[in-house]
Amino acid sequence: MDYAMSDDLLQVVGYMQTESLLLQIFIILGALGLFLFGMKTMSEALQRIAGGKLRSILSSVMQTPVRQVLVGMFLTAIIQSSSATTVMIVGFVNAGLLNLLQAIGMVMGANIGTTATAWLIALFGFETDLGLAAVPLIAVGFPMLFARREKTKAVGNIVIGFALLFLAIAILKGVMGDLTTDQDFASWLRTLGHRGFWSLLAFFGVGLVMTIAIQSSSATIALTIIMCANGWIPFDCGLAMILGENVGTTSTANIAASVTNANARRTALAHTLFNLFGVCWALPLIPVATEGLDALFTSVGGASPIVSNGARPVALALYHTLFNTINTLLLIGFIPQLASVVTRLIPGKSGGAVRLHIGSALMSTDGISSIQAQRELRQYARRVSRMFARVRNLFRETNGERFDTLVAELEAEQAENNRFRSEYVTYLSYAMESSADGEAKRGMQTMFRLVSDLEVLSESTYSIAKLLRSKKEKRIWFTQRMRDDLNGMFDLVDEALETMLSNLDRGQTSPTGMSQAADIESRINALRTELKDKYLHYQEEDESDYRAAIVFTDLVTHVELLADVIVHISEGAQNIQDYD
Repeated sequence: MDYAMSDDLLQVVGYMQTESLLLQIFIILGALGLFLFGMKTMSEALQRIAGGKLRSILSSVMQTPVRQVLVGMFLTAIIQSSSATTVMIVGFVNAGLLNLLQAIGMVMGANIGTTATAWLIALFGFETDLGLAAVPLIAVGFPMLFARREKTKAVGNIVIGFALLFLAIAILKGVMGDLTTDQDFASWLRTLGHRGFWSLLAFFGVGLVMTIAIQSSSATIALTIIMCANGWIPFDCGLAMILGENVGTTSTANIAASVTNANARRTALAHTLFNLFGVCWALPLIPVATEGLDALFTSVGGASPIVSNGARPVALALYHTLFNTINTLLLIGFIPQLASVVTRLIPGKSGGAVRLHIGSALMSTDGISSIQAQRELRQYARRVSRMFARVRNLFRETNGERFDTLVAELEAEQAENNRFRSEYVTYLSYAMESSADGEAKRGMQTMFRLVSDLEVLSESTYSIAKLLRSKKEKRIWFTQRMRDDLNGMFDLVDEALETMLSNLDRGQTSPTGMSQAADIESRINALRTELKDKYLHYQEEDESDYRAAIVFTDLVTHVELLADVIVHISEGAQNIQDYD
């Protein structure tokens, strides 16, 4: 009887232990979710506030690798997420804002900048009661969310983001401390952590898999620091986990780059190869690094990170920074060679179709949204200008087969312009909704109007092509004098288009652009009046001449409309700040 009762009690205790373990695992997962949400809230708010600064930072990226590394490091330190930075850099490359060499340099810098998170956890996560500090922070940040000023709201989100980070770390510290009381689990970890180099490989794999699964190296580094500080795993295994997390974090950029052009995919691959190179030299040297850090800490009167759990957080943060800095110094002089390797691994054209990324990391920064919106607007204007050049070729074409080919090309180009306009308007709408920068919003409102004008310009240009096709089908012929007069008007439109493109490129820095556009418009209007008076007085009994005159005046009317729209676009260009 006693034995039976003993068996029943063991079953109950086992059930309770299993239930407790599952509960603790769910608490860990919930705390990680809280950590990621806090990181996301803080990162997005920091990007909104720093929009103007990011704009100027990006424009400073020149051909100097050191400057590229510093820019990448500074960006990541601002937004507190290497994943967000690398996804953003991939977006820059895909949008044509950065070339491959510049992007690789920035990615190297991002690896250094992301180590700020480890220092934040190491310095504040173990010396203060973060759970207690989180509540007052929320009390401070919450009222700010109801402020009228967008930047005040963003500051509130930053404060609440920090509070959620602190709260998540406090929960993780508590639940992991409880888990160490599980003798079986603790014994398994001790066994896994004392198998020499195989242990280092095992924990490297753990860090790699965890980061790929969670998609945040900051979260997994927080876990690593807490595990080491609680004595779960040896110090050297914590170093190995950090190396795995450095490789695992590259998965985010590779996923984001999978739908982009060749250079963007090469940038993501370069990030992976860069970190893998670091692992190749750093993983075998972990025993040396362990002894070196131990000697450094004890030489300045500190505790040994090998022996003392309390010394490990700062030691891990220092190793994280040293590893990424040394790896960058080793490869900074070989950026062209790394670019050559990834170009061979991912063949294809450097460019490719550019798409505006709604809801991506690129969209979360006012300055970057403005830059891409302005660049794409300029590209759209250039496409419409080239479309008019095709119309001029169509006007001159005498070969029937070539004429039909040009018409088909213009039709396809008009369809592509319609697709772009729809996508662009959606992009601007999303950007304006998420913008905290009043200046950026005003610029985007101007771009809304300009893209509508460019749509009218595209449609009017295509209408001229349809008129020329109808003229050919109806076998209506112009006299040489008509052709010369119309070519003269086309020349004025070409001049107006060049002025428009120049104004869009220079924006507010082009005070003389409007007078040039207005002068061209007045010359076009005068020529239109002269030509209509000349050709609308043909004798009606000469049917062929009369039909030609009607088509001719229709063409003149459409060309005049082009000029009016071009001048309106030049006026709008004066209201766009030059973000480049």
